[in-house]
Amino acid sequence: MNIPNVYALLIYLIEHNGGSFHGKTNIHKNIYLLQQMMPRIDLPLKFSPYFYGPFSQDVSEALDLLESSGLLKVSAIDYGVRDSFEVRKYIYKLTSSGRSAAESVKKNYNEFASVIDSNFAKLISTGYHENTKVISTASKVKHILSAEKKSLTRKSIQAKAKELGWEINTRDLSASVKVLVDIGLARTGDPSQK
Repeated sequence: MNIPNVYALLIYLIEHNGGSFHGKTNIHKNIYLLQQMMPRIDLPLKFSPYFYGPFSQDVSEALDLLESSGLLKVSAIDYGVRDSFEVRKYIYKLTSSGRSAAESVKKNYNEFASVIDSNFAKLISTGYHENTKVISTASKVKHILSAEKKSLTRKSIQAKAKELGWEINTRDLSASVKVLVDIGLARTGDPSQK
């Protein structure tokens, strides 16, 4: 299967989400979960633990380049300052050139696009793919489960998260485990049952 670069993947993902995507964090976490959902496809992305969960410098740089090349229009909603951090949500919208590029991606990477379509549809069907708290927590939980390579209780997930500097509350943990089960990245009986 012919695999697109990160730029083409982002353009196609945003197009598949109606031509826009709310939140840089959400884009990172959706791509991370998609990568986990497609283990046989070697996406050219590296993720490492970061404040809001797995983060890819490649994705971040690609978003900036897509904006500077005129394929993405980026706007921001400012929420003020919380805990000494400026809180801002970025909205990524494909320009007409970006939409044309997305069509080219679909045409040139048809088999890959089909795999992305079916897996991203699963993420969208959870209703949480643009819910920053839940999708971030789901990616944190998946990162922990992948690193541990075994089933964990809720308490052990929360303890492992704390070691990584992540706080995971019980409500977000429950919703994120449901997301992971719904997209096939966790089984019933994993952390949601303990």
